[in-house]
Amino acid sequence: VAASQKRTVKEITTPAGYKIPESMAVQKTDTEEVIAAKKRKIMAIKKQQRSDKLEDEHVKQQSSWQKFFHNKASTRAKCGFMSGKPRESIFKVPESLEGRVGVINSGQEMTQFAEAKKFTYQYV
Repeated sequence: VAASQKRTVKEITTPAGYKIPESMAVQKTDTEEVIAAKKRKIMAIKKQQRSDKLEDEHVKQQSSWQKFFHNKASTRAKCGFMSGKPRESIFKVPESLEGRVGVINSGQEMTQFAEAKKFTYQYV
């Protein structure tokens, strides 16, 4: 029963947001060798926490991209069988006589635009 219980360790949060054990804090009574060892251990802990944070961000970005790709991008791009979007052949013969085979949207008339007028306030 005692082996299943975890020992709680008091942690100190640094100004940058890293969590280090309270036992790693430098004391006034520590010798220079102990201080150097603690600093090395603290640097290793911070490095591990930094890499964990980066890994979490990468996983989050990857999952959001996959979610977008599977929901929106993949359904829009594909056409043909089982997609609901019919596939059109480029060799389809156009309806009108002016259309050409192999030219997409041929046979449709050009867009008609209104005649350009010089803007004056009398039209307002």
